[in-house]
Amino acid sequence: MPPLHHRRSIRLAAFDYRSVSAYFVTICTEGRRQRFGHIDGGCVHLSGLGALVEHCWLQMPLHFAHVTLDQHVVMPDHVHGVIVIEDGPRPRGMDTNASSGGFASAPAGSLPVVVRLFKATVTRHARQRGASGALWQRNYYEHVIRDERDLDRVRRYITENPGRWEERRGAKEGGAS
Repeated sequence: MPPLHHRRSIRLAAFDYRSVSAYFVTICTEGRRQRFGHIDGGCVHLSGLGALVEHCWLQMPLHFAHVTLDQHVVMPDHVHGVIVIEDGPRPRGMDTNASSGGFASAPAGSLPVVVRLFKATVTRHARQRGASGALWQRNYYEHVIRDERDLDRVRRYITENPGRWEERRGAKEGGAS
């Protein structure tokens, strides 16, 4: 029997991701492929798949009564957004897509479950529209927002992200890193 591969979690070890808090998340496409649209003049122009991602993002609070959303942006190869987990009714037990135990299991209503179901929903709808291949990079990045000042910094980062995209692309084409 081959040895099991255990991926190291990038989550905070002692943090309860069901906690009432705001979380800044970044979810990237597989291989950072630009599938969700393009940027022109600092404005995002979403593809059909990008519009689907945005639609599913905005639908999250309808599926999770304890979730509200703050600032977000769908970029050509990733999504940035703030997910707020509040007090309120939570689903019981495990979500229906989790396997038994191990990496895939997470407490119902936790940030990992919300993100996993968002990614799964987008993937399912994309497949129904004929998309093929892996859509998402494994895992996602998150930052626990600590206070109002941190939230303001994150909001500014998200809002300014499309403008920075073109600056970074120009720097790469000019040979800068």
